[in-house]
Amino acid sequence: FLQGILTNDIFSLKENILQHSLMLSPQGKFRYEFFIFKDQEKFYIEHNRDLSHKIIDLLEFYRLSSNLKITYNNDL
Repeated sequence: FLQGILTNDIFSLKENILQHSLMLSPQGKFRYEFFIFKDQEKFYIEHNRDLSHKIIDLLEFYRLSSNLKITYNNDL
């Protein structure tokens, strides 16, 4: 799912290593900047708290019928 919408190669992410990433529009325009890391089979996105709902809404839009869960965790 994330492989097609982020600027990084998601398959090359190493466990628990933060990696800078961008989310672009389908036209290639800058949308959001954040850090992403992988812990076992889960991916975590660290971003500006003010953008949480916008990023989640966009991920939900791209999710379509994919079988995945997108959640917001304010504790991390």
